[in-house]
Amino acid sequence: MYDEWGVADGYHEVNGTWHDTPAATRDLVRAAMGEPVATDPLWFVDEGATPWLNGRCRLITEDGTDRGDIDALPGDLPIGYHRLAPLDG
Repeated sequence: MYDEWGVADGYHEVNGTWHDTPAATRDLVRAAMGEPVATDPLWFVDEGATPWLNGRCRLITEDGTDRGDIDALPGDLPIGYHRLAPLDG
């Protein structure tokens, strides 16, 4: 789980073992970051997944490629940070 700063309660090791993040560490990270700022919501999708979108959207990939207007994520979408904007605002 992430808090409003995006700081996680813990992490999964490469072998799947869960490790809690110490509260003192989370507090220090938050203090270094300052107050949280409003950002666009994040959506994490498994590689190869093609979830349906609630309305048509424009997809711009991390490298700036405009994938156009879509109603589902394409299965060939590379891993990365992409921008998905609803066409209805």
